[in-house]
Amino acid sequence: MRARIRTARKAMVLAAVASLGAGLLAGCADDGGGNDGSSGDADGKTVIKLGLFGTFGFKEAGLFAEYEKLNPKIKIEENVTQRNENYYPALVNHLTTNAGLMDIQAVEVANIAEVVATQADKLDDLSKAPGVKPDNWLDWKWQQATTQDGRTIGLGTDVGPVAICYRKDLFEKAGLPTDREELAKRWAGDWKKLVEVGQEYQKNAPEGTTFMDTPGGLMSAILGSEKVRFYDESGKVIYKDNPVVKESFMLTAKAAQDGLVGSLPQFQPDWNSSVANSKFAAIACPPWMLGTLKEHSKPEAKGKWDVAVAPKSGNWGGAFLTVPKSGKNVKEAQKLAAWLTAPEQQAKLFKVQGNFPSAPATYTTPEVTGATNEMTGDAPIGKIFAEAAKTTPVQVIGAKDQVIGSSLNDNGLVLVTKGTSPPRRGRRPSRPSTTSWRSDRYGHPARHRRAPGKEGGAAPARPRPDALTADADAAKKRARLSRRWQRDVRFSPYAFVSPFFLLFVAFGLFPLVYTGWASLHQVELTAPTDMSWVGLRNYARIFDDDFFWNAAKNTLTIGIISTVPQLLMAMGIAHILNYKLRGSTFYRVVMLAPYATSIAAAALVFALLFGRDYGMINWILHQVGIDAIDWQNDKWPSQIAVSTIIIWRWTGYNALIYLAAMQAIPQDLYESAALDGASRWQQFFHVTLPSLRPTILFTCVVSTIGASQVFGEPLLFDATKGASGGAEHQFQTLGLYLYEQGWVNQHLGRASAIAWSMFLILIVVGIVNYVISRRLRASH
Repeated sequence: MRARIRTARKAMVLAAVASLGAGLLAGCADDGGGNDGSSGDADGKTVIKLGLFGTFGFKEAGLFAEYEKLNPKIKIEENVTQRNENYYPALVNHLTTNAGLMDIQAVEVANIAEVVATQADKLDDLSKAPGVKPDNWLDWKWQQATTQDGRTIGLGTDVGPVAICYRKDLFEKAGLPTDREELAKRWAGDWKKLVEVGQEYQKNAPEGTTFMDTPGGLMSAILGSEKVRFYDESGKVIYKDNPVVKESFMLTAKAAQDGLVGSLPQFQPDWNSSVANSKFAAIACPPWMLGTLKEHSKPEAKGKWDVAVAPKSGNWGGAFLTVPKSGKNVKEAQKLAAWLTAPEQQAKLFKVQGNFPSAPATYTTPEVTGATNEMTGDAPIGKIFAEAAKTTPVQVIGAKDQVIGSSLNDNGLVLVTKGTSPPRRGRRPSRPSTTSWRSDRYGHPARHRRAPGKEGGAAPARPRPDALTADADAAKKRARLSRRWQRDVRFSPYAFVSPFFLLFVAFGLFPLVYTGWASLHQVELTAPTDMSWVGLRNYARIFDDDFFWNAAKNTLTIGIISTVPQLLMAMGIAHILNYKLRGSTFYRVVMLAPYATSIAAAALVFALLFGRDYGMINWILHQVGIDAIDWQNDKWPSQIAVSTIIIWRWTGYNALIYLAAMQAIPQDLYESAALDGASRWQQFFHVTLPSLRPTILFTCVVSTIGASQVFGEPLLFDATKGASGGAEHQFQTLGLYLYEQGWVNQHLGRASAIAWSMFLILIVVGIVNYVISRRLRASH
């Protein structure tokens, strides 16, 4: 009988280990392959999903609604990631695994070359899509998304033709002409001529201003107008030997060293301030730059800008729409992508959003020819940008164009214009060495002292007072040593623990107090030192924000779903491991393995397991006749999926805590219970659980605190790779909401108020813990 019980226990342990480890092992399985089925909603409509970044403006311009009206059986949904640096790595990951892709995926122009070179086989050839004609796009735009074998995997949306925007009032003060056509003639065909105009400007420039804003902007504009820059047409990296790159670099560096351009990197807070304070007179300017100037300029700057044709036509910005082959609605996605990028829709988008069309047919429409901007007055910006777009060369773009360009700007130009070593004059003298300081403090070494009575044979008789003096000196020395020992005993403990308190003050107490102070101010991430007192307004604002209460509710539900099963499973596993088993150390290590696993790796594997189209969980459900569940986009399934990651990661950790507490329970309690006839279950409920009350309370409190601060699991599980906790904030926790407000929306004051609200919640949890523990001790 005993042997059968032990065999059953071993089987239970092996099953527990297998179930906890199966997630990671199964996640490595191949989930590739397409699915030709169609996705639909409750009304039987075909749902087409777009993965976008930034603001494309399709929805804002009413294009989605118009298409749905023309096609009643189609429903369009967009999944938007705010920043391309978050969107593109996730897109590459999905393309590489051929899983988790939307019906339509956007690609930024800086990344299109890499996608064409490495991922073209995963994307549909849109040159064969109905209604798509290469003539509808600028030739160079069409070529950017076309492979060497003639397949076009992306349809262009907008472009960024470059012109020169300049301040008429600053030019006039410097004695330069302000007519856009005259200026365009002066620098036509050569960027050196633009720099020469800058030299004229600088001679009589208004105080505190430069000709252009930054070296990086000037160099990007120059290189953007060249056909071949970093790669040649065979795909070979040539930027180190390309004379065009060298000449543009030297021209820009010389302009910077001569003081013709400012030194602030673009789009940073200091650069934004230079726009507001009119610190430069000209800037390389694609159409979207006008929006940037408007955003950061003071109201009186409206109408003072003008636009002139650049020395050479070039491009800065733009995007494409691609259709993955593994999508559920490839044909319908083709039709939608072709319709959204058609000339008629691009013209509508330009009128509403200002995204300059990549379709030449729009350049003669009233929306483009009659376009003006409040920053540039009556300047015909539509005509100027259209001409630049038509004459931009078909540029050779390599896979790492963006990386090389950033390296030249960030490392090369900064080193040349600013340098890295401080000037040698005025250097502070080096500090005295510790060795010399010690010699000064302690005097001569002991070997220089002479022992009395040892020199020259036997010592002559000495007067007795010398001996008394020696004894007195020895007594003083012993007294000094005694006092030093007493000080050492008294203060050494404080010295030993001081590193903790110093670190706590620096990284615990100070951030806590400063966050509380910041929560009472309006402060932005772009200017963290610029604080305006608002009192409790930040708290009132977040408490009036539905997203805050949604995040709080999600935090509560995820906490309950993850904590209760986690602790119950941990208790059961600990109870099994508490028996004498072969290989018990191995099982304990296995229990701790999820805790030691990287959260990023775990979240990635679980995201694959819970994939809507190719995940193993949905495959298992399909085998038993249950329809596929959208684990990442539906509310309760997504919260269950996030909770599963938490349960998998922390169950083993809590099991080991319970196991350590169980092994501290005196064995005679179990023997006494057995003599009284108590069964195993009765021993567990009447001996084990009462003895574990303090430990259970501890794990409940710690798990509750952990649940209130859940951040990594939902952030990495989110298919949008943003901080919104899903497209509809369905699993956004308070931690994600704090991150979104502080680091995405850049409202540090509001984020600080959220942090302190979470801190107050944890204080309440601590008080409850204290009250319950006191009552338990009193009852015990």
